[in-house]
Amino acid sequence: MLVFLLQLRDTLVAHRVYLFSIFVLLVWVVWFRKWTLSRRYQPFTGTVDATTSVIIPVVDEPEALFREVKSVGIHVTNGEPSGFRTKWNNASAVHSEPSEPYAPIYARFDGMNQNSVAGDPVRAAAALLRLVDEETPPLRLLMGNMAYDTALRTYDQRLETWKAWEQVSRETDFPDSE
Repeated sequence: MLVFLLQLRDTLVAHRVYLFSIFVLLVWVVWFRKWTLSRRYQPFTGTVDATTSVIIPVVDEPEALFREVKSVGIHVTNGEPSGFRTKWNNASAVHSEPSEPYAPIYARFDGMNQNSVAGDPVRAAAALLRLVDEETPPLRLLMGNMAYDTALRTYDQRLETWKAWEQVSRETDFPDSE
């Protein structure tokens, strides 16, 4: 502070400008602005009644967490979309050369036409807006035929696997006699 005052005096008397003085002056201006704003601060004491919607892409979501936050009025929905016509593969897309192991996958998507994707972003947006207004939204919203069919096929496969391994699964508990 003393150095700043000495440099400020020298600036006023000898008309020399010091970079340090400008910096310290800016720090004081910012501090003064912060101080004046903090003097006007009034804490909010009213009640809050609002809803918030957050879309989070999750692969293996923690369903227990979603159920816990539901008890305090927070509803979580995992949107599981199909492909949508969003110009993701149009002329503005920049592509790199695929490495050899990924070449077949790249070739499959490279030939896709935007019109071959069934999802309509406008209809998906309408579905999301409807979801937000629901009193009891679902934990999962499958958006599009591909998402719906894939989810059913996946859960059917899981059920088959679980049934095939039922005995091994049940053997992990203590026997009833213990």
